[in-house]
Amino acid sequence: MATLQTLEAFEAYAAELFPLVGAEVLEQALQRLLKGNGHKALISLESLDGPAAVRWCLDGLRQPQPWQPVARVTVLEALSVDDDIRLLLDEAPALLAFAPEPVAKRFGQVLVSLLSEEEAGSWLKSLGQCAIESRQFQTASEGTSLDGTEALRAYARGTAAVLRQFPREAYCSDAWSIARQAMLGDAGDRQICVQQLLPDLVAVSAREVAAVEISNMVELLGTGQTAAAVREALNLATSFSELLLDFWKLPSLQGDHNTVGVRLISDALRLGQKDCGSLRKQARFLLESAVQKSLVAADAEQCFQSTAGQSLASTSSAWRLYWELFDTLEDYSSHLIKSSWQALSSRLAQYLATLPKGSELPPAVLSPFWFEVFLLRALDHDNDTVQKFVLGQLMCLDEAACLSESFILTEVLPRFGHGIDSLYLRTDVERTFERQAVRFFSNFLRGGKAARLLEALFAVKAVHFTPVRLVLEALASSESGDLEPAQALDLAQRFFSSEMLLRMPNSVRQMLASLFLRVLVRLCVTSRDCPESGSLVAKVATTLAVIPDALLAPLQSLLGSLVQSWLQLDADASAACAGMFLKGLLSAEDQTKPMEACQQTLGLVRLLWALQGEALFLRLVCPVLAEAVRDMHRRSYLPRRVAVCALLLAAYGAQMLKQDSDIMDSNCLEEILSYVENQAMLAMGQGRPEAVVQEAPWVWLYALVLERWHPRRASQVLPKALEKLRREEPREPAETLGLVAAASLLGAVAHMAEEKSAAFLALLRFQAPGKPSGVVDSRFGIGVKEDLGQWQRSRLEEYEDLQRIQHEGLGRVQEWRDASSVVLVAKWRALAQIVRCKDFEAQDLGPEVVAEVLEELDSLQAPHVAYWAVVARRLYPLYFAEADGEKQDMLERLCRSIRGFISQSVGDGAVYMARGCLLELAAALCDLRQAEVRLKSSSVTQAVRELLALGELGTGVSRAVVTPLLSTLLAEATAPDCEDGARQSAADLLTSLLVHSEYTIKDGALCHSAKLCAGALDPSGPAGAAALHGAVDGAEKLCEKFGGTPALPRILALAALDGLAQRSPGVMPGILREILTRLLAMLRKELQSILDRPGGANKPLTPMPLSPVHRLQLRGWQAVLILGCHADDDTVAELLPELFWHLRTPHLPDVRDYQELLGCVLSRRFQDLAVKHLVDCLAVYDCNNQVSASLLVIASFLFLHWSTEGSPLAGQLLKAVAPYLGHNSAYVRGTAAWGFFELMEAGASKDPMLVELHRFLVSNRECQKMRRRLRPVFQAYDTSKSALEALTDLAEVLPRTSDAAMLQPLNIFADGDFKPSQSFLTLVKDEVAQEMDEIFEEEDFTQYASSSEHWQEAQMAALRVQLAPGEEPEPARVDAAGGVSGLQRKFVPPAPPRLQGAVGPAAQRAPLVVIASLVDKIPNLAGLCRTCEVFHCEALCLPNLKVTSEQAFQSISVTAEKWLPLRGVPRKDLRAQLLELRHRGYTLLGVEQTHTSVPLDQWEFTEHTAILLGAEKEGIDAELLPLLDGCVEIPQQGQLRSLNVHVSGSIVVWEYVRQARRRH
Repeated sequence: MATLQTLEAFEAYAAELFPLVGAEVLEQALQRLLKGNGHKALISLESLDGPAAVRWCLDGLRQPQPWQPVARVTVLEALSVDDDIRLLLDEAPALLAFAPEPVAKRFGQVLVSLLSEEEAGSWLKSLGQCAIESRQFQTASEGTSLDGTEALRAYARGTAAVLRQFPREAYCSDAWSIARQAMLGDAGDRQICVQQLLPDLVAVSAREVAAVEISNMVELLGTGQTAAAVREALNLATSFSELLLDFWKLPSLQGDHNTVGVRLISDALRLGQKDCGSLRKQARFLLESAVQKSLVAADAEQCFQSTAGQSLASTSSAWRLYWELFDTLEDYSSHLIKSSWQALSSRLAQYLATLPKGSELPPAVLSPFWFEVFLLRALDHDNDTVQKFVLGQLMCLDEAACLSESFILTEVLPRFGHGIDSLYLRTDVERTFERQAVRFFSNFLRGGKAARLLEALFAVKAVHFTPVRLVLEALASSESGDLEPAQALDLAQRFFSSEMLLRMPNSVRQMLASLFLRVLVRLCVTSRDCPESGSLVAKVATTLAVIPDALLAPLQSLLGSLVQSWLQLDADASAACAGMFLKGLLSAEDQTKPMEACQQTLGLVRLLWALQGEALFLRLVCPVLAEAVRDMHRRSYLPRRVAVCALLLAAYGAQMLKQDSDIMDSNCLEEILSYVENQAMLAMGQGRPEAVVQEAPWVWLYALVLERWHPRRASQVLPKALEKLRREEPREPAETLGLVAAASLLGAVAHMAEEKSAAFLALLRFQAPGKPSGVVDSRFGIGVKEDLGQWQRSRLEEYEDLQRIQHEGLGRVQEWRDASSVVLVAKWRALAQIVRCKDFEAQDLGPEVVAEVLEELDSLQAPHVAYWAVVARRLYPLYFAEADGEKQDMLERLCRSIRGFISQSVGDGAVYMARGCLLELAAALCDLRQAEVRLKSSSVTQAVRELLALGELGTGVSRAVVTPLLSTLLAEATAPDCEDGARQSAADLLTSLLVHSEYTIKDGALCHSAKLCAGALDPSGPAGAAALHGAVDGAEKLCEKFGGTPALPRILALAALDGLAQRSPGVMPGILREILTRLLAMLRKELQSILDRPGGANKPLTPMPLSPVHRLQLRGWQAVLILGCHADDDTVAELLPELFWHLRTPHLPDVRDYQELLGCVLSRRFQDLAVKHLVDCLAVYDCNNQVSASLLVIASFLFLHWSTEGSPLAGQLLKAVAPYLGHNSAYVRGTAAWGFFELMEAGASKDPMLVELHRFLVSNRECQKMRRRLRPVFQAYDTSKSALEALTDLAEVLPRTSDAAMLQPLNIFADGDFKPSQSFLTLVKDEVAQEMDEIFEEEDFTQYASSSEHWQEAQMAALRVQLAPGEEPEPARVDAAGGVSGLQRKFVPPAPPRLQGAVGPAAQRAPLVVIASLVDKIPNLAGLCRTCEVFHCEALCLPNLKVTSEQAFQSISVTAEKWLPLRGVPRKDLRAQLLELRHRGYTLLGVEQTHTSVPLDQWEFTEHTAILLGAEKEGIDAELLPLLDGCVEIPQQGQLRSLNVHVSGSIVVWEYVRQARRRH
């Protein structure tokens, strides 16, 4: 007990000493006190009870008070504990795991000092095994257990103690093994290993061994390339950076560096997550350390020159640029990288271009590799604005060759493929971005990388086809090729695969396919190791067989060239090679399977067609074909492959190569038809059931042969097929397949039946058979025993082109699900062929059958509905001959169903529908117009309206409707017996079409749409080319020019109506008058809605440019111009008042140009009526300058013609124009003076006042100069061209696809609409402004002296300096002293302060609203208030109006709040305020840095603008940005990258005012 009290007293003494000396000094002091050192020890260790004292020491080592473990470990070290070793070893794991670091270290030293080397090694090994092998380690201490992490901590501390006492290689080896295993554990294990185990291990191990071990661990940790993996590896590398830098040889310039370190640093630098900033800093530390070591080496200058050709200064400067550019990415916003990119990246690119090419540079050299690391960091940035900006700028790099091939193919190309939409500017009509992208990839191709780029392009699977086109254009301009024929064939098969083609819209497939084939022709090279010709021809044939029929014709010449490149033969030799291969397929020795042989035969026929080898086909192939088909129907042993290849060769070859005459003699043809008839009978069940199953896969081929030569054998197959259809429902598989065969054969020859009505009824009543008994799944094969081989064709591709059926048959039946689809196509195709026959009598069917046909629509799908539409149109007159309620219901159902079918092809989840389906369904809908008129319904009109609205959202709908709609409505409206109701509904539809804009596939700046009548099944129907040419004069030319634009339907409607007017000279057709009336009413309604908007005197009177209202005005006035030029006397009486009503109201200049042109044309033709309106309008003097100028343009146009022709109305109009000679606006005054002078020069009036005015215009020199400027403009104003010709023939479609020179067009078509290339008034205004500028430049402003006394005194003082002493300056010199002294005149504005509520001109404020609802600091709000009042803004929006009463506000605003209109708009109401301003016509502009923000000096302000300012730190809320029309940012050049919100707002307000002053 006494002993314990003594030890506790010792511990208490330590507690008192600890605050004075600290833990480290405390231990030393206690050791001295225990040993005595010449004085009496504090306690006697010999008198202590050894085991009890040891236990007391051990129990206190884990105490929370810091002095307790120190005191007790000191006592433990001093005790003689040889007899208590076992106790220490049992307690050691727990103490080493949980004791504080210094205590555990001292305890380990004490323990190891008591052990022998052997005992220490054994104990350490057992501790290591427990740490690695066991997750729960039970210690000898009662109730204490260690998990793996705690055991590892104990092992690390124990290892440190053992290795310090016994630094043996064996112990190090074991410790490295444990460390490697620990690094594979969890994060806690790795942390203990790095912080506690490895430092002591590295300290005692050989440097080389330690470096190897640490490097291996780093490599092991960093293999995952995730942020967590890189973090662990980088932490380890940074902890031992000095060791690893030397081992990895990163500072070395000899090229012997280890790639582990380079890979780790690059992976860390490119991490883009926000929480990875510390990792990037660690990686930068490692790289900068290596570079710094290289730069300070003794031979650094020489090494850098020999290795990279760079001096130390240039290398160091390049690294500084690099890190400066890297620092711009550390900010989340994009303004730093945007402002720094151009200067830094261009200098870096210049540096990189000077590096040696083709060799790997050491990591200490700033090589393209490190530049790519920076680009990856930018492309993975957290802010997608930075990503898009850098990717877009990357396309602008002229030195793309400095980037590695792998980087461009694996990093740039995929991002380019998926991010193209966000990179492409909507207004890039000059295709600048396209040229940059093509140039980028062209530069990349300089090293002969075309093949790899092409393969990588297909691997990307781009979601947009623009990247494919741009890369293909770059490849097409490549100077050298590197494609082997086999490689080119593989690429061609991939391009024409269903997977690739289905990602391309139909409208762009031909363009991309043509471009792709041109690339292959250019890149294909002669192969050194050419494969055996037979296998190569087979591969070529297979490749050609997969090309869709719709693409074949336009690609013929390219395919011919490509085939010669693939086979490395000329055209004749290639054709001969194909002929020999066909001969082999028709021989009995060939082992190719039948289906594969058919595919190759199809491809070989296409090969000969591409080579234009008809003559060779007749000479070489026809004899072989004749030999193969000799006695064909009697040769039962003939191989299936030979028979089917011969049939396909004959039928398809006749279709492709010799369409006008047969390719074989009558005997061969008779053999073929006999064989086909026999096999067709077997397929329909006239034989064994097994034969039906065997023949089922080939019925499509038999039908193809019979359709090609149906007059010879149709009469024998038809009765059997019709009889088969009339039998009962099949049950067995053979019966089902027999019905399918009969239907397929009828699909080819049913229209040859003599009794067509009976055949029609038999086909109509026949229903597609279901699965036979015993077939569980319709996807099961049909059970063909022989191995036919594979000919894979997508089911979607089977009916992609409806015309394909005529070339390749109805489709193969290889699975049970094929049966119903083939039967339905065959059935409705046969019905469509029957009704198109001239001898078909629909009356024989009866109304009940017709109703049955019409009701079938709801049960059909594409492509069957296309054939149903052809049938239904022929039967409409019979069914709707009488009007009753049942017919009304049927009409509504049909309209609803047809509209539904067409709607399914548009939008998300759209069902694929071939072009022919859309056309025929639209024709079927428009053909119901007669029924609609007869039934007094509006179902068809409403359905067409809905489809036109749908056509603005989905591609292909509008141009499917326009041809049948125009042909139907024009024929109906021009009929003598056309009723008024029908004419009015037709006018409604045509009016809608005249302002319509269809949806098109957007490819960057280009648009693509399908050809107008391509795919129509019935060429003579309302959707065919004949109907289009009948309705629209010059339709082919218009389709060629505007086919890719969204305006084609509108243009065709304009051309059709213009042609109708021209065919009725002198009298305007009634339908045109109705359309004009509706157009004018619509335009008046839109303009009136603008005039009636709330907003007071400052509200905008014109719509936002390119807004929906502006586009409607453009299209409406273009149509009014074209139709109004044909107006007769009755029509012009209604048209002129409306025209001049619009002329009296401001419009946007492009709209006004069409109004002025129409006014000139009508005023010339109808002078009496026009002059009356013109004089009345000119008498209203208080009007907009634009209004006055437009009226004077029309007057001057008349004056120009009256100067030679004369007119009794000249004097009246001269008097009306004369007052405008004194107009304040120069261009209004100039316009009036020019016309007035021209007419007075011809002696049109003798009025003294007018004569005197004329004399002034003649004599005044400035008036003479102005007339000389304006004369060319007025003389070039030509109205001789028809309005339609000026709009279409004399227009240029942008963006242009060729670089050919063009003349100045009258109109430009861009961004979906026509616009005048240069409006007449704009030209006049420009000329007047230039003349006025020259006048003002000649004026001497020093003639205006100030009247201020202070000013005169200042001038006196300035002049006295120049005079002799005592001499006073003359007063006259004082008046002109401004130019002598150089002093500036300061004056107080003479205008008195305006009172609130003032009216009149003084109250006119600039229509500029500043919105500061997000600003919360009072000084900023007060400064903005002062700025807005100084520049006379319309209003300032504050978050709370109560701030204006604050002293802090008033001290800065200096009473501005008393004069400026203020609005209280709290933050929660800001969205509603913005929407209201947009409704009132204001442009919403944000002052914020975004990925689309425009430099302030490049933004063109509209007159009515609302400026939204952001909060002081956060800026504009992200949810408000989509409401804005644009954002501006203030260009900055200094180190700071932000301005005070008051300063920013003031700068933007001044820029608005500056532009407004320039405009006015």
